[in-house]
Amino acid sequence: MEDVIEYNGYKINIIQDVDSYNPRVNDNLGKITYNPSGSYILGDTPMDGEDVNKIENNTREYISIRVFAYIHSGTTIKASDSNPFHCSWDSGQSGIIFISKEKARKELGYIRLTKSKVEKIRNYLLSEVETFNNYITGEVYGYDIEDSEGEEIDSCYGFYGDDHRKSGLLETAEGLIDSLLDKEIF
Repeated sequence: MEDVIEYNGYKINIIQDVDSYNPRVNDNLGKITYNPSGSYILGDTPMDGEDVNKIENNTREYISIRVFAYIHSGTTIKASDSNPFHCSWDSGQSGIIFISKEKARKELGYIRLTKSKVEKIRNYLLSEVETFNNYITGEVYGYDIEDSEGEEIDSCYGFYGDDHRKSGLLETAEGLIDSLLDKEIF
């Protein structure tokens, strides 16, 4: 997929990043487990169902959300409390994303984990799964900026998700163009 956006006399060419970086290699707040008996690696750590159940049922020590996979002519994952895919044949729980409450307090500087703080952590974990899903499904993009003569000015890759505003791709590209235009004025 390639889109071209005109912005203040420049072209922003949005291009799929076919050599994207696995976001699970970076530091992440949560750990995504996956079923080791399958042929897919859909997370960070293989974990059998018994260990997954121990974490899911231990809400005093962990914050966790189930991760479901849909595998049919491609693979996609989503974190949810119940299966978000409506095909029981090709989908099911593939693991969980979780963090210990102790680690959450330490990493985020919380003394107490109130309901609102737990909800913020859950939203962050959901975002981590969404970003990993973007990587799995190839929804990672970059941009090349061209001036009015078609000369490439700059490029940057590694924006996860096909909403280019939400991912920061357009803000970054437009910000660079704005700074170039500010330099031209002075």
